[in-house]
Amino acid sequence: MAEHFPCNRRWVLYHERRGQPPSETEMIATAKDLIGKGIYSTTEAALYARVRRDTLRRWLFGGSSQKPVISRQVESPADNKVVTFLDFVQAMAIRAIRVQHDVPLQTIRKAHDRAVRDYGLEYPLPDRTQRS
Repeated sequence: MAEHFPCNRRWVLYHERRGQPPSETEMIATAKDLIGKGIYSTTEAALYARVRRDTLRRWLFGGSSQKPVISRQVESPADNKVVTFLDFVQAMAIRAIRVQHDVPLQTIRKAHDRAVRDYGLEYPLPDRTQRS
């Protein structure tokens, strides 16, 4: 089954080891969610974004006591955290705001949440229609 969906091989093997192989419907839905998105590992995305991997993970996936800073494009299984190109662009925007303007992460998180809530923008950081 895993041969048909190489991008989900680790996810499939994880569930098979736990005695809970994913259904074909789950695999097809997961694969369709990822096709055409531009997928990176967290290590690769962190390298390109010029941030530490732990920092990128905290921004995108949250931490033990923090929620993520942004809305992610695709929710991936907990053991297989993938970064889409849109997630990568959002991470680059966070990095630029923090480095160039010295804005605290909590302020960025609040601004992101407000833009989503008040303006209905699903991904406000890379939105081309927004000008500051």
